[in-house]
Amino acid sequence: MSIMTRRDFMKTTAALGVGMAVFESHPVLASPTGSYTTPEAVKRQAIDYFRAHSYARVAPVPLISGIEYNGGLNYDDRLPDSRLGQFTLQTCSRIEDIALSHIPSVLPIFTILTFTSQPNDQGDTPRTQLLLDYLIGIVGLTPARLRVTTTPLAAHLFPTFAQYGIGPSQIRIRDLAEAIKAGDGSGYFAPVGHPGHPALPTYSVEYILSANHKRRTPAMEIELAEMGLGELPNFSAGGFGIERVTMAKNDEARRWKDDLPTFNRRVRSLAQRMGVHLPSGYYRILGFP
Repeated sequence: MSIMTRRDFMKTTAALGVGMAVFESHPVLASPTGSYTTPEAVKRQAIDYFRAHSYARVAPVPLISGIEYNGGLNYDDRLPDSRLGQFTLQTCSRIEDIALSHIPSVLPIFTILTFTSQPNDQGDTPRTQLLLDYLIGIVGLTPARLRVTTTPLAAHLFPTFAQYGIGPSQIRIRDLAEAIKAGDGSGYFAPVGHPGHPALPTYSVEYILSANHKRRTPAMEIELAEMGLGELPNFSAGGFGIERVTMAKNDEARRWKDDLPTFNRRVRSLAQRMGVHLPSGYYRILGFP
């Protein structure tokens, strides 16, 4: 079957049904104006949410990695160690996204909140519930717009998805061998050349944005989160994009050019503080020789 990859996005004009009600026990994220929210507001409420669930925040690694992979920039979400009950906000940038920079929602710099399971969690369900309670109950996303992409290895979670209003028609199942070969995160995460050599089964969570005529963007699907499957410590983790969640909440995609000034400023400032040369990825993302 035809399936989107981790870094590709499907355009859709499917009608959106009515999802289950947002949990009344949680405040829904809103901007001060009541219309839009910002990545900083999403970040602050996410921090409060995980701290309220007894998670300890740990410092991220620098965006400038000091290694050749990905142009010397940090590629993905990771915790400095693999202890349970932790979360971090990791700034990332991907050279491979340059080829996708024309697609709305692909950004030159972004933040992933990654978290591990709590020590007493049993299996994948508690971590999945924590994520969906956040996306639906805290942020206020519409369940009918959510999609899940995975392999048969996540079948044990399908009843949990259903409890949150994510039915069978919203779940896309990839062939496991196909997902392993692609390694793109929509069912299996194993990017070629990654220095950490990750190789783990996953499921990804996507969200459908409405067409935006003002910004000239069609209805589209963006990836919000990627969650590891399995009991091993390295598998019991997941993460979601702060900027992507912000786009979903606002029902509006940001564009590559919107965040280029932020990328430029933050990388230059970090290089100065670290006392290192600007990495090659800095020039490539800005379009310099």
